[in-house]
Amino acid sequence: MPDYAPLVSNETEFQPTADTRFKLGESLYAYFEVYTPQGEGSENGSAEIEIRIVDLKVGKIVSDPRPISVAPYAKPGTSAIPIGRGIDISKVPKGSYRIEVRAVGLKGASTDWKGENFTVE
Repeated sequence: MPDYAPLVSNETEFQPTADTRFKLGESLYAYFEVYTPQGEGSENGSAEIEIRIVDLKVGKIVSDPRPISVAPYAKPGTSAIPIGRGIDISKVPKGSYRIEVRAVGLKGASTDWKGENFTVE
């Protein structure tokens, strides 16, 4: 049996699942990691993330991707920042969606949007 590293963010362990279907009114919990150059963002909190939800049927963004500081998730001395958080999808109607995240650095440079599809039933 293979060994897996636990997915831990702010002392909370997240259990992965292959089920990407949610009932109307449920919350979605996401875990991902952001990597910053040593001392850039991980120590001073200047890096941020943006999370958005896209309706796959029409390609429309259905949530506001406001910047979120990585500072509360950062651990001193490491460039890997484990981020686990609940995403409110309680007002998202039934349908197929994609949750996407990107990191934004000190000077406004950002990563590409990365994500995963999910369904609200």
